[in-house]
Amino acid sequence: MRVIVILFFIILFAVGASMFINQNSVFARVTTRSDVLAEKEAAALQENEDARALQKKVGTDTFIEDMARNELGMVKSGETIFDTED
Repeated sequence: MRVIVILFFIILFAVGASMFINQNSVFARVTTRSDVLAEKEAAALQENEDARALQKKVGTDTFIEDMARNELGMVKSGETIFDTED
């Protein structure tokens, strides 16, 4: 009878240890996933802020002029273009 009780407690300890190790593994995965999602959230919030700032600028005369100059290479009448490329 004594052997059965000792075996029972050894099995109980092994099951408990196994559950503890499994919980630590799951916790580590959840923590890692949480960190990744927090980084993605921060990036999405920054992108959203940038988009809202751009949305406020689009349609203004300054924005249109900057786009015409930088993207399309246009100049105002009366301006002189200096080519500095070698």
